[in-house]
Amino acid sequence: MVIRRRRRARGMTLIEVLIALLVTTVALLGALATVGVTVHGASFSRNATEASVLAQSKLEQLVSLPRGAVTDPLPASIPLPGITMDANGNPASGPYALSTKWTSITSTSGTQRQVQVEVDWNDAQGTGHSVYATRTQDLK
Repeated sequence: MVIRRRRRARGMTLIEVLIALLVTTVALLGALATVGVTVHGASFSRNATEASVLAQSKLEQLVSLPRGAVTDPLPASIPLPGITMDANGNPASGPYALSTKWTSITSTSGTQRQVQVEVDWNDAQGTGHSVYATRTQDLK
């Protein structure tokens, strides 16, 4: 009597390979989607930070003007509303549109000057965003 031993199956079947490939593909696509979201978030953060710094810089420039320099229309040293600027505040074909506004407020405590700077930009999808910086100072 001859006893045959079964050989052990070695390797994986085609179905197992296809399932493993499907699971790996889904995992890689999920990781790739998070990279896109991360890049978009980093781009927005960079633009928001640059716009905030630009707004604060221009606000400081306006606030430091002497009392007599506050006239209407704006002094020639102040950019016209809607001028496009780069991240360093240089007039150029940058992504940021800068507009400035100031008003005089007279109250019982005296005259104050309110200065407002707005920086606008559009993200890669064309959505508009804005950053505002406002300061009120006493004119004594």
